[in-house]
Amino acid sequence: MRQGYAQPFMRPAREACAPGWEAAFKNQLTDEQVRGVVVKNAGDIERIAKILAPKDTLALTNSIHVTEDIP
Repeated sequence: MRQGYAQPFMRPAREACAPGWEAAFKNQLTDEQVRGVVVKNAGDIERIAKILAPKDTLALTNSIHVTEDIP
């Protein structure tokens, strides 16, 4: 699992979600609340990244998706 790396077109998507992410972790959250924050932010980043991705062939846009890998 790669962490902390984003393609240049995805950086604005990640930055747009950062304030909500940071606000969510100011207080202690339950595991279920943390999971909800992660799922919501992943969906938001996916949506924004698809909007910002180049549309020349749509291959990149179609390859952006969120998966849920549970160790």
